[in-house]
Parts: sequence; structure tokens; C-alpha cells
Amino acid sequence: MSILGSYVSFLKPLAPFFVDAAYVFLGMAMAALGMSVNFKVIGTWCRVFTACFLSSVILMIVCYVVARFVF
Repeated sequence: MSILGSYVSFLKPLAPFFVDAAYVFLGMAMAALGMSVNFKVIGTWCRVFTACFLSSVILMIVCYVVARFVF
């Protein structure tokens, strides 16, 4: 959208519409993914919570190290 917005002037007033449409499509895609999840395959909630928590902590540490040494 940014390339088209720079060169095609009549698309600039339509940009808010495109942003709203993107949010709607993203919401529909996330709902479709959520509806197709089989929670029996995942197992107990404890393992899922632990995996999510550990991956979030690892991601936070990696982002901190990159921000500390790159910037």
C-alpha cells in the first residue's frame, strides 16, 4: 500500500478503508484458525502454558540481547 500510495494519488483517501478491511480479514483468519484447533491433541493445559511461557521468556531474552548489543 505504501508504494501505491506514493505514486497513485487517488488511493490515499481509500487507505483507511484498506486498513479496516485488513483488520476484518485478519480477524476472520484468526477465528478460522481458532475454530479448527483440536484441543484433545494439545493435551493438558499445563504443558501448553509452560511452552508458551518459556518461548515468551526466550524471545524476550533474545530481543534484549539484540537491542543491547546492536543499538
